[in-house]
Amino acid sequence: MKRHYLTLSLVLYVACLYFNAYYTDNGAHMSSVWLLVYGLWGIPFQIYGWFANPVFGLALLAHRWWPRVGLGLSVLALLLGLSFLVVSTVPDNTPQSYDFVQLTALGVGYYLWIGAFVLMTLGQALHCRDRREVRQVPRLRVVDWLLLLVVLGVILFNAFPQHGYVFERTHPW
Repeated sequence: MKRHYLTLSLVLYVACLYFNAYYTDNGAHMSSVWLLVYGLWGIPFQIYGWFANPVFGLALLAHRWWPRVGLGLSVLALLLGLSFLVVSTVPDNTPQSYDFVQLTALGVGYYLWIGAFVLMTLGQALHCRDRREVRQVPRLRVVDWLLLLVVLGVILFNAFPQHGYVFERTHPW
C-alpha cells in the first residue's frame, strides 16, 4: 500500500466521477463530474468543499519534494471534503429554479471522493515516516500520468453533453 498509494488514490478519484455525489428531496441527483466542473459556484452559498480538488492536486504535486507540505495539503483536502457533511441544503439544479432543496442522501461518488483523500493522507503520513529512515521515495509513474490524462478526458467528454449543454456550429460551412 505504501508504494501504490498515489495510484490507488487517483483510481478512487477517477472512479468517483462516474457516480452521483448526492440526492435531493425533489428526486434530483448531482453527478460528481458536474460538481467538479461547476462546484466553484458553491462559494456564494458558503459551500467550500470544492476547494478540496485543487488542494488534492497540489498535494499530489508536493508529495515527493516537500513531503510534509504534501501531508498538510492532503489533510486540508480531507477536511475540506468532510466540510460538505454539514451542508443540509443546496441550490436546485433544475432550469429556471432558484430554490434550495434538502439533501436526502450522499451518493457513492462522495464516498469514493473522500476515500481518495483518506488514502492520500494515510499514504503520505507513512511516506513522511519512512523518509526519516531514508527508504525509497514513491513517485508518480507513467501510469499515474496517464490516469491524470484520463481524468481530464472524462471531464471534458462527459460533463457537458450529459446535462444538455451541446456546442453547436452556427456557421454553414
